[in-house]
Parts: sequence; C-alpha cells; structure tokens
Amino acid sequence: MELTPEQYATVMERWHLAAAATWNRHLSALVSFTTWAQRQDLLATNPARRLSRRKTAHRGDRAIPLVRLEKLFIDGRHPLRERLLWRLLYDRPSRRDLVPQRR
Repeated sequence: MELTPEQYATVMERWHLAAAATWNRHLSALVSFTTWAQRQDLLATNPARRLSRRKTAHRGDRAIPLVRLEKLFIDGRHPLRERLLWRLLYDRPSRRDLVPQRR
C-alpha cells in the first residue's frame, strides 16, 4: 500500500472550513492510523508529515461574574426551586472542579 502526502491533504481538505479543534481531531485520527500502519509495516513513510495542527483559540476564564450570579439568584422570573438549586451548586466547595482550569 502506498499513500502520499497529497492524498492525506485531500482527506483533510474536507475540514478546511472547520474549527481548529475539529481539524486537529481529524488530523489526530489520521496520524493515529498512520502510526498503526507503520507499525504493521504497511507504510514506509509518514504521509501526514506535511500536515500540521491548527492553533486553537483560547477561551479564557468562562466563569460567570459574581454580580451577575447574585442577580440571577434573586430574579423572581425563575422558579424558587431552580434559584435554590443554582445557589447550592454555586456554593458547593468543589465548584472549582466544574470550572475549566487555565493551562
């Protein structure tokens, strides 16, 4: 079996308009296949060598500001049950585990 970098580029062209994370996910799958094929002695070279990962956008801190949360907790447009649940979830000591950490 002989696969070329051009064939790999053609496959990846399907996702040329996709978000960077989508592009990178598909590229990772292709590279994983390539690694497997090389270990099985099906490929002598790495046809994915010309393809590179795309830089993903950093979303930063996605936490809701405290002032906005406080307004939500007292907003009478939402049922008391939901507001109480939100307050309990927010006040949990382990809520920091729910917020993505910066790397």
